[in-house]
Amino acid sequence: MLLNQALRLRALRLLTAFFELGPYAINLTLNVGIFPYVEKLLQSPAPELRHVLVSIWCKILLLDKSCQVDLVKVHGHAYFLHHLVGTSPVSTSQKIQSLAVLARLCDGYVPAQDLLHPHIGAIIPILTDVDPNVRLWACLVLGKSWEHCINMEVSAASAALVHVAASDPSPSTRAAAVFALGTLCKSQSNGVLLAAQMSGSLVEDASPLVRREGILAYAGVVLRPGNISPLEEGDLKFLLHVLTQVQQKDPFIPIRRLVKMILARVPTVALASSSVVPRENSLPTSTNLDTITTSMGNFSLPARDKADTVVLPPQLQSKLYAWAAAELLTPSGKIPRQDDHDPTGFDPLSSEGQLTMQRSRNYACIRATATQLGLGEDDDIRHYGLHLRQSAVFNSKSEMTSLMVFHPYDRLGIC
Repeated sequence: MLLNQALRLRALRLLTAFFELGPYAINLTLNVGIFPYVEKLLQSPAPELRHVLVSIWCKILLLDKSCQVDLVKVHGHAYFLHHLVGTSPVSTSQKIQSLAVLARLCDGYVPAQDLLHPHIGAIIPILTDVDPNVRLWACLVLGKSWEHCINMEVSAASAALVHVAASDPSPSTRAAAVFALGTLCKSQSNGVLLAAQMSGSLVEDASPLVRREGILAYAGVVLRPGNISPLEEGDLKFLLHVLTQVQQKDPFIPIRRLVKMILARVPTVALASSSVVPRENSLPTSTNLDTITTSMGNFSLPARDKADTVVLPPQLQSKLYAWAAAELLTPSGKIPRQDDHDPTGFDPLSSEGQLTMQRSRNYACIRATATQLGLGEDDDIRHYGLHLRQSAVFNSKSEMTSLMVFHPYDRLGIC
């Protein structure tokens, strides 16, 4: 059906509906061998295919990370960028899915990050979108785009992220902005200064999720090999003071444990504010690793990015992106099924329209059954259930038994 131009749109909509069943449906589709056909459709200029292709590629990439290599080879990022910042209006769900595709492309894959760098300026205006989930994914795209890149010129993006981290009303969006700033601090030579500038708003944030991301950002700065010996100087000393205060005063116990893990890897003499004593790194660096992953996607870092890169333990690595991707991949994700600007979603001949009509019929049957029962509030339901249980006891034809109940605090005396 995908090869037939007349049936292609309906086939893609059916495929989108099948993907909504969950990861197992996506895996079954990929095993059939549909990937080359979906990849070739990215070269189609048909605007009516764009909405369904964005949804399909979002699900595929979130499930199978190795597909990012094939998508980068055909410069597929341009397709989703054009859909995201084009002149035609885009619904909220389409924005989220396009941003999720871009973030997944850059997840640990440096060639995709290099391709996205010239387009960072197009992502910055999305940080002011009215939907908090769109702003969250825009922050994740920025954080993933400079994850392994050294000394990029991103002053405009960093200023916008600092504003989002300090004033956004959504805690998840603020945490995503802090995550992006944390990845920037790890890759920039002036990352210590940037971390010191955002320290005040992070440790005093009301959300423990935001404070946790801030602590993980500090871990990448404080424990970086190039920043271990001069901890007594300037902003690094201030960051250690902030971490010490968080360990003593933060009301969230898991955050205090994270800070304790970080401070345990910092030289004791630095914490005691005495003379600086150089030491060997307590954490392995990427230059010390014996092997680098060479999978199908070739996700290993280039030689220019391996220097002075600390490998943090899993407890000190952010899980925010993995959480957002898993939430988007599950059938209960926060993406609406209907598009505001796609009237064909309510067409009874389309897959979405058929789902809508079937659900409407099911809900109508449920409401009709509830009306016939005549059950109102919870008290009526409990009374109705008690009446049924009493009727069952009195109508039972079995022999009744005597039951003696002792008080739980009285002793049973045996004469």
